[in-house]
Amino acid sequence: MAEQTEKYGVENIKKALSFTADLGEGIVKIADDGKVEGKELLELGGSLVLKAMTKLTEVNKVPAEWADRSTAEMEEVVTFFAQDFEVENKEAEEITEKSVKALAALLDLGATVQEYRKSRKA
Repeated sequence: MAEQTEKYGVENIKKALSFTADLGEGIVKIADDGKVEGKELLELGGSLVLKAMTKLTEVNKVPAEWADRSTAEMEEVVTFFAQDFEVENKEAEEITEKSVKALAALLDLGATVQEYRKSRKA
């Protein structure tokens, strides 16, 4: 983590990771009873679309923010999660780490699919 003056802040990290955690929580909630109903998917989808419109507008800035984060900024993200999800800081650290991994995997998947589609058009 960078200890010098940060260039980017962590606002987009907090928004994107919050969205990623909401997505994961929503999927687990839907699958909890072993069946997936259309109504549940519509409710989750509608909720996530509205959140995506505000939380993912600058998701492309997350990698730079993540690379530039300081220890203090990481603590800020963990505190944000603790408050946003009403959990203790230790649990928030775990949620943050898992959300980062999930977000990175989603961004990587998206880039891979995009590249594949471009290569098929060529």
